[in-house]
Amino acid sequence: MFREKATTSSRYALLKLNGNGLALQQRATAGKPLVLKAGPAVSAPRWLRLVRHGLRFTAYTSIDGAQWQQVATASGPMGKNVLVGLVTSAQADGQMATAVFDQVSIEALPVAPNPPVVTIAAPTAGATFTTPVKLSIDTPATDLDGGIARVELYNGTKKLAIDSKAPFAFSWSVTKPAILNLTARAYDFSGLKTTSVPVTINVHAAPTTLTAPWGTRDLGPTFAPGAATEDAGVYTLNSLGLGLGTTSDQGRLIYRSWSGGGTFIAHLASLSDTNPGAQTGLMFRETLGATARYAAVVVTNQQGSFLQSRSAVGGKAVKVAGPSVAAPQWVKLVRKGSVFTASVSPDGIDWTVIGSRTIAMAAPMYAVYFVGAADLEEPATAIFDTPTLTKP
Repeated sequence: MFREKATTSSRYALLKLNGNGLALQQRATAGKPLVLKAGPAVSAPRWLRLVRHGLRFTAYTSIDGAQWQQVATASGPMGKNVLVGLVTSAQADGQMATAVFDQVSIEALPVAPNPPVVTIAAPTAGATFTTPVKLSIDTPATDLDGGIARVELYNGTKKLAIDSKAPFAFSWSVTKPAILNLTARAYDFSGLKTTSVPVTINVHAAPTTLTAPWGTRDLGPTFAPGAATEDAGVYTLNSLGLGLGTTSDQGRLIYRSWSGGGTFIAHLASLSDTNPGAQTGLMFRETLGATARYAAVVVTNQQGSFLQSRSAVGGKAVKVAGPSVAAPQWVKLVRKGSVFTASVSPDGIDWTVIGSRTIAMAAPMYAVYFVGAADLEEPATAIFDTPTLTKP
């Protein structure tokens, strides 16, 4: 207990333990009613700690005297010179209560306040989950001399949530595959802050199946496994891959084997606005290797449309700029012999040709839907409907 005077109505702050568990009990104004802040329902033996820092009182508990859990905080004025001590009460007339304390210590706070301490206790580094998942993230935080004002949760540089009440924990629903780089940042009441050691976890996509002959897979070394689904002719792709690159590619594919010429048309219903360069479209691809030959009609979030192609395995991709359009948009890719022609349309009727490329591809090749995020943290999702793939 910290107590201003040895009088019955004095101000005080008390960390108490009884049959109901722990609580921080305070009388902030002399002669006024008490305020009780309940803590965890624990029992003796137990380590207790009560810290006064300026106007703030912070209560802690521990099962071993090493790892401390914050119980509650309270604020209120109290004189510079106060009484500290141990107290017990039977809480009933005519009865006696006995409490035994050992290893008692009283320490003055350092002149320079200590920074807070915070960790991510769960989930642990390297943990894996399958979408959709509701993550329970425990971020215990303590401060030796002033209490914890708040804890902030981050994924990379993006702030996800704030908790200003112990025991400092978060719940976060993740619906898309991603590699999460979680940190917790704790602030004490003196303004000092500490950021936890990062914890990286992997959220995988749930297994998916598509109607034959279509299949799905990741292209290249994506930063997290992607996903793809089919529902009544609507195809949804999700990826954390960087997209079509200069000499190699990353992303999520829905694909099927295809021989000879063909006309591939689909309505791009949406492309999630994760990154200006997020890209999606249709492709004829020689193999499913990351450096393969291909020709693709591409639509991006904010960088327009284009015909992109690679004419040699591992060679540099070539891009032909098209109209400055975004989803929703119709896309078309035609192969006639070795000539590939890309077009876009707002309605599937009036088409604008972006350009053509001549590329020699071995048979059979693949007809492909693809998506790439152009982002290391936020996956991109593309949705196609009304597809047709026909021979000449």
